[in-house]
Amino acid sequence: MGSVRAAALAVCLVALPAYAQVRPMSTAVPAPSAPGATAGAAARGWYTELQRISVRLQRVHEAALENPALRARRDALMRAIKDGMDEADPELRTIAARAERIPAEVEAARRQGDAQRLRSLDRELAQIQARFINVEQGVLRQESVARQLRAYEELLRRQMIAIEPMTESLLARGTDLRRLIEASVSPAQRE
Repeated sequence: MGSVRAAALAVCLVALPAYAQVRPMSTAVPAPSAPGATAGAAARGWYTELQRISVRLQRVHEAALENPALRARRDALMRAIKDGMDEADPELRTIAARAERIPAEVEAARRQGDAQRLRSLDRELAQIQARFINVEQGVLRQESVARQLRAYEELLRRQMIAIEPMTESLLARGTDLRRLIEASVSPAQRE
């Protein structure tokens, strides 16, 4: 069920209004590079399998969202998260507007070869992302939001299983693959 929670939450957050999307929502795992040829080949195989599973689950998820009750539950949850975030930190809208301008500034700094400005923008964006994550985590711990999230997760899980009976097995395998990939990455590469 934890994997369904992660999938449900990721999908919910992707659909939040633009100002709530300042952090990357991709769950893709970067391709690792293991030192040994055999370990590297295994890790690449795990990564490829994980990508296939992710694509398959994304299709099932999209099909599940054709269910009006699920969409309504998701929309209510997104509104609750957004409202909670607005209430918890009224400056988020302003900060989000700033975050939306950063990519253009990054591109301009790249064209000018301004490495110092790129580092500064990177730090600023990281601070904005951290603030959004902190506010979001606080909102998700609120009992009313947590209750809505659990209800949405359960409805999503049932709908996905109705469409693809292998959903839970696929989610479990994806979790296993992520662990294998993470374990195959050398400590130096994790830093």
